Amino acid sequence: MAREHGVDQELIEVASRRSSSYPAEPEYVAKTAARAWRWGPELEEAADARP
Repeated sequence: MAREHGVDQELIEVASRRSSSYPAEPEYVAKTAARAWRWGPELEEAADARP
């Protein structure tokens, strides 16, 4: 889907700048989980966009 929307290379760049993986950063996961509710509508849109 990222390729179809022309953002695949940008996502790869962002990921390549990370020095470690998210599971290796427990504080990041906890911080992000507190905001996870915001992504529900976006994830539903993404699911609807799949062929």
